[in-house]
Amino acid sequence: MGKKIRQQKATLDAGFQEEESNLEWEGEEKKPEVQHKKIVVAKNGFAQYSFFPELFLNIMLNKLKNPTPVQKKTIPLIMEGKDVVVSYKTGSGKTLSYILPLINKLQSHSQIVGARALILIPTRDLADQITHVLKMFLHKIDLRYSLILGGHTF
Repeated sequence: MGKKIRQQKATLDAGFQEEESNLEWEGEEKKPEVQHKKIVVAKNGFAQYSFFPELFLNIMLNKLKNPTPVQKKTIPLIMEGKDVVVSYKTGSGKTLSYILPLINKLQSHSQIVGARALILIPTRDLADQITHVLKMFLHKIDLRYSLILGGHTF
């Protein structure tokens, strides 16, 4: 296997597929050959959900290649506007199951409407974790969030 084949495989693993096409000039004596590279999004991994470009880029920057089984089942339902209740083990991808479709739906801050989403979380520690995940996927996306904690400290 040559270097080019390994590079193409690495590109495929990232959710993209690279195609080459030859373009030729018509007319004059010389017909220079121009190599043109075109990136085609493969419809597997997270690309199958048609997230808007900035969100998809954040998914790639966070080195996520394929959705977890929980995400495969819940993301399409949430993107269709259906209610979903998920109970599964820690580390299964539950947070991204609803965070990614939420970001995709809202896409940018609204100065007219104000708050358009509310996530209620039972504990402070979990609220901190989810806020951290949300922040990672809002890179270069014009959405605002606030972490509001209540309760008593004992």
